Amino acid sequence: MRGPRCASGSETVVSSRSLCRPHPRSRQRRTTSLPASLSPRGRGFLVVVDYAATAAALVTLRQEDWLRTFRAHQHGGPPLADPGEQDITCTVPEEHLVAHAERAGFRLVEHTAQAVWLAALGIDQLADDARGAWRERAAVGDLDAMAARSRVSEAAALTDPSGLGAHRVFVFAKGV
Repeated sequence: MRGPRCASGSETVVSSRSLCRPHPRSRQRRTTSLPASLSPRGRGFLVVVDYAATAAALVTLRQEDWLRTFRAHQHGGPPLADPGEQDITCTVPEEHLVAHAERAGFRLVEHTAQAVWLAALGIDQLADDARGAWRERAAVGDLDAMAARSRVSEAAALTDPSGLGAHRVFVFAKGV
């Protein structure tokens, strides 16, 4: 997943990645606070899905366990190899994310694994429905059949506990 490229250097990148320090010569302006534009009416929810761990857990990890690279949807090489050709990502310290959100007036209302969160939202039923549609239309092989098969694969990937399902989900609320 490649993020936006900053051509002019004037864009502000707002994500949990903003909590990671940029390179001193980075052309991206980073912020460590959440802008008011996230909640134009002063109330609402903020959902953050990312790699995250406690600071205590992070200090016990090897660098390659908290700092990763991706290139063409595959694991990349060393972080400083091929600048601009691969994405670099890091595990977000949970305490920092929560502290920054609280400073912006949000309160943490839920923190769980992505697989658990999606299960609570009904992903298993969606996948079961898609499996049924695939069984009914597989012989036809039309776009509906392929979309159903894709939904089954996507649900499996999003809930895989050794992959994307291990991402952490933080739900924050403000004024609600």
